[in-house]
Amino acid sequence: NTSSLFDDGSLVLVNENSELLKGGITIDVKVKGKRNLVSSVSKKDIICTLDMITMTRSGVYTLKPDIQITKSGADLVKTSPYNLRLTAENIEQRNIDVVVKQKGKVDGGYSVANIENHNETIKITGPTSIINKVSSARAILDLSTVDAKTTEVAAAVEFIDRKGNILNGDSFKKTVNYAKITFDLYSSKEVSVLLMPKYKDEVTKNGNGEIVKLKIEGEGTQSKDGGLEFKVKIRGKSASLEKYTDSLRVVYTRDIDVSKVYKDTIFEEVLATELSGDVEYDKVPTVKVVATVEKNDDN
Repeated sequence: NTSSLFDDGSLVLVNENSELLKGGITIDVKVKGKRNLVSSVSKKDIICTLDMITMTRSGVYTLKPDIQITKSGADLVKTSPYNLRLTAENIEQRNIDVVVKQKGKVDGGYSVANIENHNETIKITGPTSIINKVSSARAILDLSTVDAKTTEVAAAVEFIDRKGNILNGDSFKKTVNYAKITFDLYSSKEVSVLLMPKYKDEVTKNGNGEIVKLKIEGEGTQSKDGGLEFKVKIRGKSASLEKYTDSLRVVYTRDIDVSKVYKDTIFEEVLATELSGDVEYDKVPTVKVVATVEKNDDN
């Protein structure tokens, strides 16, 4: 007989006794009888049963196996071990977050962006003592195995204890063994851009009606209308990068409000606006913008 708690998954045998339900525990028996009879006794002539009906909660139990010799004329003399010491534990379920960890680099100058883990949370089930050891879970994204055509991998989920050690995942159940991870592969190139100052709401005059001219200063070639030409590294999907050639491309700074600028002013560390079309700066350009007020003749 077996406690119904084992059947419904509420209890489980743990440690060295976990093999019991798989028939893994060996009990030595000694029998007596006529020599020819005893020598013919085999495993099929011995029936061993263990009544676990009393195991109704977690704890340690000492049970005596019931050994029956079915071959007539052979009698049981001794069993070893005489008793079995069994440990039962409650079954616990817990949801745990899976964090993606990267290692290595992609060959060919590619970089990875927009990483998405499609198995952010998984359920683990097992004995309380084992589930309590699980502190975190991670999926390793090995970039050295990724090529230009790869945008999805199945990464093995590792379970970590509080000391940072990897736990044996075979000792409990989980909803998935591998996390589906998708990502975009970006490449990069250097292009020429003409960065132009951008007036907020296209307002080019201050409150007095005076024109405020903006000019970007920095390393590069100045344009007549206040822009600055220079080279910058951009990155993005290969197909999107093809649209950005080595020819000059006009880009703009963030909005600059000149409505309250009444004297010559320097705007420090003005950022360029983000690029479009799945392309981005490897490092967003930061420039200095000089604002010059053209005074009215009567001032």
